[in-house]
Amino acid sequence: MRLQLIVVIVLFAFPGNVFAQSEDPSICEIICPQFAVIDFTNTIFLSKKAKLQLDSAMKIAKQWPMCNKIKVVANGTSSEQSQQQSWDRVAAVIMYLRKRGIEKQRLIFDYGEEGNPNIVNIQGVKQNDNGPWWTPPPHPEFSLHKHKITDFNPN
Repeated sequence: MRLQLIVVIVLFAFPGNVFAQSEDPSICEIICPQFAVIDFTNTIFLSKKAKLQLDSAMKIAKQWPMCNKIKVVANGTSSEQSQQQSWDRVAAVIMYLRKRGIEKQRLIFDYGEEGNPNIVNIQGVKQNDNGPWWTPPPHPEFSLHKHKITDFNPN
């Protein structure tokens, strides 16, 4: 129960208004929520807690059918190593979601953004938001995931 409460608090703490007015007051645009914030401090691997957060986030995502894509965003731009760590963290989340049955057409892989490098954001996005669901690692020589990633078939 406590974990679900944390995820719900995160859901309502980050997205802002669920409905935002456009310039035309008769049109309401839906703003998709942030489903989870995963803490990867000192690791690139998913902890049990992170897996529980992702499972809860996917339950919440089902309540937002208009936000039917899931964007996985990690930060890290300061060096090639931090870019690779960012990629490794997104890859860990994407692999977990794929193993849980989330279709690749619903996923967007986004890494190397500005911000806290220990955090991965799981965001709901609309159908017309696009991006690759998988991308090659930018600097694989820095990856700690080598053996795991080669075992994963992204197709």
